[in-house]
Amino acid sequence: DPRDTLFVGDSPYDMEAGCAAGTTSVGVSWGAFSEATLYEAGAVTVLKRPADLVSYVSGLATRAPG
Repeated sequence: DPRDTLFVGDSPYDMEAGCAAGTTSVGVSWGAFSEATLYEAGAVTVLKRPADLVSYVSGLATRAPG
């Protein structure tokens, strides 16, 4: 199921591709595009530091059923 996939990217093109594929699209702000641009392109959240990605994924794992 694509909804169980996390798509991480730093551009609006990444967010659009992830959304088109039906994944959960997460932006990262350490690329060339602004947070606002990533949200406008479909990001469910925008992470500010690489370490935030670890925390985000860990939070998903603790909420996963099973």
